[in-house]
Amino acid sequence: MGPQIPDKLLDLHLKSDVKPGDASPASQQYYDKAYFDTGSKCMHNRVTGKDLVWGYHGTDWQGNKNVVEGLLKTFNGDIYSVLDMGCGQGSFTDYALRTGLRARGYDFSQYAVDTVHNLAKGHVFQADATAGIPEPDLSYDIIFCSDMVEHIQKSKIKTVISEFMRISRKWVFLQFPVVDKPEDIFDYEVEEPKPMNDRHRLYEHFMIAGHLNMELRSWWNVLFTNAGFKIRDDLVVDFRANTDRAVLANWFNIVILEK
Repeated sequence: MGPQIPDKLLDLHLKSDVKPGDASPASQQYYDKAYFDTGSKCMHNRVTGKDLVWGYHGTDWQGNKNVVEGLLKTFNGDIYSVLDMGCGQGSFTDYALRTGLRARGYDFSQYAVDTVHNLAKGHVFQADATAGIPEPDLSYDIIFCSDMVEHIQKSKIKTVISEFMRISRKWVFLQFPVVDKPEDIFDYEVEEPKPMNDRHRLYEHFMIAGHLNMELRSWWNVLFTNAGFKIRDDLVVDFRANTDRAVLANWFNIVILEK
């Protein structure tokens, strides 16, 4: 981290398609065209003159084809249906459907749902996972969830994990970032109400990325086991062996759970 700028001098604002007051990462309006398509979700600091920019620059990621194939090899005939939680614009759902899997996706962002990719059209729906997903119990062999759980407030994450347990017949596949040091643990609900000078040192970074809950891997492990899941690190090893290393270059934390 560089030298700390006096917080009274900070003038941060969000540049997006919605009013700054509506642009909190806890609001679904945050996940708009600037976030998903143009990579231009932005915070600007007038003191430094620098922008902090976030976005996916388009989410029709062809690497998802390789991810789907890696999952099919790893589970070797044990999965025929998949629910993509936090599916964004449905790139993974699209490739899953192309392989013949029964696939459906849900995302918090209405913009993402309205701009889904290819075969995912008609198979992706808007829902808030913290309020429950409108799917029957035990309705999918596996839940696939990539870069989603860190966007859930800590006070609500147990509800989402309970939904994983309720909907999955057997498996949950997760990919999400964790922190390595206790001082980097971040809780949006604790930090957001504070004056800028009292906030977490990585507040701006986590906010622009929409990360509301950043924890140690050990914290998540306790959460998963308390929910009744078994952590299958051996299957993670298999999945990495079955999937192009270049595709997984930024997937540092993969978790596979078994009921």
